[in-house]
Amino acid sequence: ALALRAVNDSLRLNIEDYIVVNMRGMEQLVDLAGGIMVDVTDGELPYLNLNLNEENLLYPDTTQSKPLTSPGLQLLDGRQSVAYARIRHLDNDYKRMARQRTVLQALFTKFKADNVVTKANVVSKGLSFITTSLTDAEITDMALSIFPLMASEIDQLQIPIKGYY
Repeated sequence: ALALRAVNDSLRLNIEDYIVVNMRGMEQLVDLAGGIMVDVTDGELPYLNLNLNEENLLYPDTTQSKPLTSPGLQLLDGRQSVAYARIRHLDNDYKRMARQRTVLQALFTKFKADNVVTKANVVSKGLSFITTSLTDAEITDMALSIFPLMASEIDQLQIPIKGYY
């Protein structure tokens, strides 16, 4: 409620509904989708592996992910994807948010290409990782209305807009 009020007050909006995504669930969704393709830079590689090591230590009773050995375009599993999205100390918050959007876009791209069974599994599991003010019926209606738009890229806007704060 406080975050919604802050956004509405700051941007003079009247947003009434929200969806909050649990990032721990992102790991499982990426794994359900069979991984995502991400281009990891030379600079990001050591930070990704450091985050990955911390994730593996925090969750030792789950499947462990292996460190990456080289930069470049590669298939990341769920834990590697979250470790990539959480890189903080390399550059700045804008770049970290860009990495988070990269993971979301890659998952969306993979989702569009997946078969119906995988899509159903991802959606079913994905709903358990969100908290929302919307009803199940509203979510279903929204999903059905955006299905035809899934051929396009996700439009993104980062707030605060760089240079305008």
